[in-house]
Amino acid sequence: MAAADKENGIFATREVTPSPRGPRKRIRLVGGKFVGMSYRQHILVEDHGFILGQRMTHSTAREAEPLLELLSEAPVRVRILTADTGYSLGMLGRELESRGIEAHIPLHTRHIENRRRREGFRLRGPRELVCPAGKTLKRSTYYKRDEAWLYAARVNDRRACPRRPQCLPPCSKRRFVQLSEYEPEFDRSTETNATVRHRRLTRRRKTVIEGVFARLDRLGFRRTRRRGLGRVQAESSIVAFVHNVLKATRHMSRPHEGAASSRPPRLPGIVHAVHAPGVGRKLAEAFSAVP
Repeated sequence: MAAADKENGIFATREVTPSPRGPRKRIRLVGGKFVGMSYRQHILVEDHGFILGQRMTHSTAREAEPLLELLSEAPVRVRILTADTGYSLGMLGRELESRGIEAHIPLHTRHIENRRRREGFRLRGPRELVCPAGKTLKRSTYYKRDEAWLYAARVNDRRACPRRPQCLPPCSKRRFVQLSEYEPEFDRSTETNATVRHRRLTRRRKTVIEGVFARLDRLGFRRTRRRGLGRVQAESSIVAFVHNVLKATRHMSRPHEGAASSRPPRLPGIVHAVHAPGVGRKLAEAFSAVP
């Protein structure tokens, strides 16, 4: 694609409360406790606030599931993607790298804590982990649920290790370390998150996405008016379409001269932004779903 077709993408998810009369709503649980019934709205936005795509799911769906589909359907090539810690997944980071997308996603607290516990350990090839004392831990067991490998040291290494009092409890025979299958992706993400560029993009993401959510609330989409996931998706498509039309009208009414902030967004045409996949393409579905 041409350079002009490349955009910064912002992805976010929010809860949308369903209509009180809706019979098929998923219960949202936090910490095993009932907190309400809601749907999830997943939105891909470009750097100026135009919605490039959106999906509605039940609140039980994982936040990152619709992201790759929306990136594939986007009318522009997204080359930089920012999101919150809910998308700090190794599988997602690996897939974004394979697509040539620069991801700016903060690490989840659990990943930061795991990295702190294994501080001083380093990978040497795909099957070996080296401890701070220079001892080698061999890769042994794979845990599919955690998507992690278990590395184990030899018993003889424990007896001769000078760091044994700090490294192991007295009853332990050897050291075990569990590492994510996507540890190299988390290492690169840590380096990226320490840059000034990452902090600037993160601040920009908060400004843009909160403005989009506020506009959708003003358009009446704080609470859905339809029943069932399909009709809620149709309602969300119409609201996103109206959002893009209002934003396009605002940009076209501004003078093109003057400050850079008053110029229209760098998109392959305002019309493409309005008729982005997941918005304009689904208007027929939206109207056919209304009884």
